[in-house]
Amino acid sequence: MRESKPTMGQMLIEQLKSGDWLNAERVRIAGSFAFIAYIGLLVFVVFFPNGFKSANGQYLILDFNSFWTAAKLALAGDSLTPYSGQPFLELQKEWTGFQDTSFAFFYPPTWLVYVLPFGHFSQPIAYFLFNLIGFGLVIFFGRALFKNWKSAFILCAFPAAMNCMLHGQNGLLSAALLGGAMLCLQHRRFVLAGIFIGLLSYKPQLGLIIPLALLFARHWHTFLSAAVTTIAIAVVSLLIFGLETWIAFFEQLPIASYVLRNGIVNWEKMVSVYAALRVLGLSDSWASAIQILVSLAIVLLLFQIWRPKPHHTQQSQAYTDKEMANRSAILIAGGLVFTPFALAYDFMILIVPIAYLVKSGVEEGFQPYEKTILAIIVLLSAITSRFALTTGIPIAPLLPLAIVGLGAYRHWTSTSHKTIDLPQETN
Repeated sequence: MRESKPTMGQMLIEQLKSGDWLNAERVRIAGSFAFIAYIGLLVFVVFFPNGFKSANGQYLILDFNSFWTAAKLALAGDSLTPYSGQPFLELQKEWTGFQDTSFAFFYPPTWLVYVLPFGHFSQPIAYFLFNLIGFGLVIFFGRALFKNWKSAFILCAFPAAMNCMLHGQNGLLSAALLGGAMLCLQHRRFVLAGIFIGLLSYKPQLGLIIPLALLFARHWHTFLSAAVTTIAIAVVSLLIFGLETWIAFFEQLPIASYVLRNGIVNWEKMVSVYAALRVLGLSDSWASAIQILVSLAIVLLLFQIWRPKPHHTQQSQAYTDKEMANRSAILIAGGLVFTPFALAYDFMILIVPIAYLVKSGVEEGFQPYEKTILAIIVLLSAITSRFALTTGIPIAPLLPLAIVGLGAYRHWTSTSHKTIDLPQETN
């Protein structure tokens, strides 16, 4: 009896399940074009007339303006105005001549240490250098993970990289630091991993669950190293800017909470469960309660996947790519789900678990539908804000939640959860 040919629907489902439509050559071509386009766009924004520039052409009306303005003020001996609220916003309007847009500075004084050197340059050049450094650091992470430059450059083709670049935000740096930390943990460079984590302390809302993961995994050296690094950077900022700046920062924290609760920054531009629920019409109390429940679920999942197995000896663990893919998915994507305050440009940090999931999939095989799900996440990372603003449907939290789901599924369906026991190394 002649077998019936599969229907178009069956063929489509099979392609989506296997992910064979998404091969390495197509990814390489698309990634190369995207990366070239991003760099071209960066050059265009900085060096050619465009809608991002002020009337006199000396300023870019982007998030980066708050970083540069704060750095310029700090170099002049004024590190308090960035935390002054309305006066800081009015100063930006005065300098740029653009009366409709200005940007608050909610970062701790440690971030002032990072951006201080950029105050020596004109604002467009500072923006250009800031992004080039961010791209370079992500490329170095990719090179260290994949052991080849082509794959490293393709990481920068992640659409969230363009979003991050156009805002002049620090997602590229955050991704590089998180990637470096995961690589160091994987290869048992525990103290160096802690240094990378401590350097991320300028973005405390993204690192809230990292200490928990280190405690669950019993990575004591990393936990201590991260704490010492965080304190050291804080002390440096204290010595440079003085205690008054830290006091001003803490006094401004309620404003950040007010901004979140009242949608001063559009909830549609955020990626958290809380913000999505507010877009859907829930009250602050209900959205907060559900956000807390989701955050607790992430912590429980983190404990389940990061805790060492009974046969492991402390500090003797070397993670495989597959194990690190699972762990980074829960830690980094879960971190975006955990915090109520994260914006679309923070999607850039998802490149770390995505890179690990891809590397593990290439080496050991992808799970059903995994390649297709990853492709959808990559594509949607560029449009979640616009989609929510246009349709009223907030899809942003689904992206990190999907990565958390992939990591959890891989963990629970794996036939072996063993790690390799190696002689202890010194850092």
